[in-house]
Amino acid sequence: MSKATFFIGDVHLNESNSAIYSAFCQFLHDIQHKAEALYIIGDLFDYWVTNQQISLFHKEVATVIRHFAIKVPVYFCHGNRDFLLNYQYARLAHIHLLPEISIINLYHKRCLIAHGDQFCTDDIAYQRLRELRNNHYIRQCFSLLPEKCKYLIAKKLRNHSKKNNTKKSTILMDVNNDYINTLFKNYQLNYIIHGHTHKANIHDLGHQKKRIDVGDWYHHISYCQLDLQGIQLIKTEL
Repeated sequence: MSKATFFIGDVHLNESNSAIYSAFCQFLHDIQHKAEALYIIGDLFDYWVTNQQISLFHKEVATVIRHFAIKVPVYFCHGNRDFLLNYQYARLAHIHLLPEISIINLYHKRCLIAHGDQFCTDDIAYQRLRELRNNHYIRQCFSLLPEKCKYLIAKKLRNHSKKNNTKKSTILMDVNNDYINTLFKNYQLNYIIHGHTHKANIHDLGHQKKRIDVGDWYHHISYCQLDLQGIQLIKTEL
């Protein structure tokens, strides 16, 4: 059996949604014998606010991934919901942390892997927030706050984000095509594989170039499968 590389993103695991967690566990079980690698491209968790007191739920997820990773390497790049996840948890789950953008060659295709929020350059307010979020000193200050305070801030930011997103146009929250075209040109890419926008689709840009949004797991399982035969976007019911 020929093997494949799998990509998922925006799973948004949390302890209050057992259906998504069960689907995630089943997904790992289903692909373990046919996967060469698994790339989790951000927002595996609905939120991640601390590395000091990892919850029982997050430890349980780490155990599930660790068992899968015994046979299949798992790579992880941070999303906007779990950008604080650190090497401590990576070691616990046996995952390899990636930079914000990774260029890899798979099955004779040159691929760029990223969460994708950096591609939404038209959303200036979000990009400003993203700069603050990535600031080393702000992260350090946040890490010193009491755990209860961290969770309250995270909850407030999530609610604020949901409220603001209802007021923004879908175009504003989507990737900037000029930015995408520049990436294809500068890195001589075949594929850009990303998440964040929650718009599962394969965009054929011509000249053997494709942009793949892996989609989210809110209402169904959505993942990308890449092998020697090409690339597929697969969606199944939760």
